[in-house]
Amino acid sequence: MYFPFHYSYDLAHYEPLGQYINLNGYERAKFIGMTQSGVNINNYKSFIPYLHEFRHWLDHIGTVWGQDYMIEIIRYCGAKLTASAFNPSEISPYRINQLLSSHGYLHHIKHSTVTSDSEVWKIRYNVRFVDQVPYFICTVLDYRGEPICYYPVTYVSLFESNARYEEIQCYLDISSLELDQDQRLVENQEVHRQYTYLSYDSNLIEYSIDTAIPSSIWQLDNSIQAYAISSTLNTIILNLTPRMLARLGSNDRLREIGPAHPMLFRNRDFGYILYYLCKLYSPRFNKQRKFVMEEFLGFFDLPDQQAFKSEVIGHMEQNKLALQPTHPFYNYYISRIIYGQFIISQRGIDSKDSSLSKFLHYSHIRPYLIFGDEEWGPIDLSELVTKPIELLNQYEWWTLNRYLSQP
Repeated sequence: MYFPFHYSYDLAHYEPLGQYINLNGYERAKFIGMTQSGVNINNYKSFIPYLHEFRHWLDHIGTVWGQDYMIEIIRYCGAKLTASAFNPSEISPYRINQLLSSHGYLHHIKHSTVTSDSEVWKIRYNVRFVDQVPYFICTVLDYRGEPICYYPVTYVSLFESNARYEEIQCYLDISSLELDQDQRLVENQEVHRQYTYLSYDSNLIEYSIDTAIPSSIWQLDNSIQAYAISSTLNTIILNLTPRMLARLGSNDRLREIGPAHPMLFRNRDFGYILYYLCKLYSPRFNKQRKFVMEEFLGFFDLPDQQAFKSEVIGHMEQNKLALQPTHPFYNYYISRIIYGQFIISQRGIDSKDSSLSKFLHYSHIRPYLIFGDEEWGPIDLSELVTKPIELLNQYEWWTLNRYLSQP
């Protein structure tokens, strides 16, 4: 029987500060043995947490927004090492959650789940200003119309839905090879049921609010389809270049928000962009009940997939100029920019040109992995902070990041 992967933070998690995956619940030798023997219907559940966290890493270093976030992280790390000031912007992931929470916009009113497809949530949308900056806030309502929570759409939502899509796709790829048609039909129904309930658990709303937007606007009643479409939309939004954002922000075809429209695009407000694209494209989608990538891009006067990919790779090339060669993280940073360009070239702007399992098979780029059974001796932090970053081993990098993460 298939079930979604409710694994704890202690088992596996991605660390954005250091761009590494902590596989604390795994032993290195057993993990390597599992990857070498191949993934099959019997062992794929043990492999899923790694695929999930690996997708987070790909979204972080292999998208336009992800690289902008990485630049800010590395500037923070450099400031910490040199005891310099670091002043994040008002829309920085470093402060947006704390800022919105303090104003009541990350607020749970009650816990809610669904027990049938007829009880799915509804969403109301509003723009709220905090320190003169507009934020797109979703008010989530249960099927009775009673409020459940107020929430924005942050990068956490996009990253998590993308990773959940990889979970589902891994299962679908394996089941198509190893299960007969009747078995797949039964299991696919279970996948839909379980991911529907997972998506409509208000305790996990931060991880699914983005998927709820196209699901409600386009009336997507199948969670497998919803995650497939959401992951495509999310990755396109993560890869919109400043030129594309400015173009979309200069012409408010929806005319619902008013003067806040260009600011929300300029600030890459994920919730508003997702709502805007889905709402405008809704008549076209509802007519054919399927998502056609090239048609969607053309509808919004965005470049076709190949031109889009080339523009993103060119933007990443310009990102190499964001740090001075004297910065302590410069060589590390440049290597990650190059990784990002490779990811885009192979997986495309929607990360579907190549499946994640195929990408892992032929690609050799990997984040640092930290395993639960590894033990190292003490490290002199005073020597570590002066050592060239590119010469650090995995444990030294992990230790340095623990130091950098302290207030």
